[in-house]
Formats: sequence, C-alpha cells, structure tokens
Amino acid sequence: YCFLELLLIADILLNFRVGILDMQTKDTILDRRIIRQTYIYKGTFGSDVLNAFPCDIINFLYFDSRNNFLTMLTMIKIIRIPLFFRILKKIWVPTAIREYFQRLPSIVRLFKILFLFFMILHVMSCFYWRCYLYID
Repeated sequence: YCFLELLLIADILLNFRVGILDMQTKDTILDRRIIRQTYIYKGTFGSDVLNAFPCDIINFLYFDSRNNFLTMLTMIKIIRIPLFFRILKKIWVPTAIREYFQRLPSIVRLFKILFLFFMILHVMSCFYWRCYLYID
C-alpha cells in the first residue's frame, strides 16, 4: 500500500535539494533558501503533499472496512492525475521515436484525446462504484 506514498515523499524531499533554472538569466540557482521558497510558494508543493497523503493506510488501520463513507476518503487520489502528466513530460523518449511523432502531430493529439477520454471514464466509473457502495 505505501510504496507509492513513499516515492512521493522522496520526490518532495528531492525537490527541496534540486537546483532550479532561472528563466531570465539561464543560470542554475543552488541557494537552498531560494529553492525552498520557490518550491513552496510557486511550485507544486501543495499538490505534492496532498498526493503523498496515505488515505488508504489510514482507512485500513483506523476505520472499519464496512464503513463505506470513510472509503470515500480514497477519492482524494484524483488529484494525482496532474502529477501523472508531469511525470510523463519528464520521461526520456528515444530520439527516433520523438522525431517520428513530431512529423505526425495529429496522431499525437489523437492519442492524447483517447488517453484523456479513458482516464475520465475510469475516474467516473470509480466515483460511481464508490457512490454505489455508500448507498448500499
């Protein structure tokens, strides 16, 4: 259960240690105070903390599994979707594949639309399933 949450906590800790690029001067900033302030106030610190919240573990340890209202707490995971897209942007893609898909932007857009469609369908079906459990 807690493997993903541990990875997200490690990501938060690493974001405090990694330098940032100043877009105006193109210099790397390594001052920890500036990195910390930028990550907390202008970065994704808030969503990263919410993503790392171990709602499944808390629900499993402290609440009865028959209490369906408290299982709705796990719907907080929906905020992990933007994190998924940030990770996709950071994944290294071989040059040949990248060049092939740069020549076919309509195919890339089609795959993005299909992916978003299935992600939205998945989230809606999970929500419907949770609501069904809550009503029964």
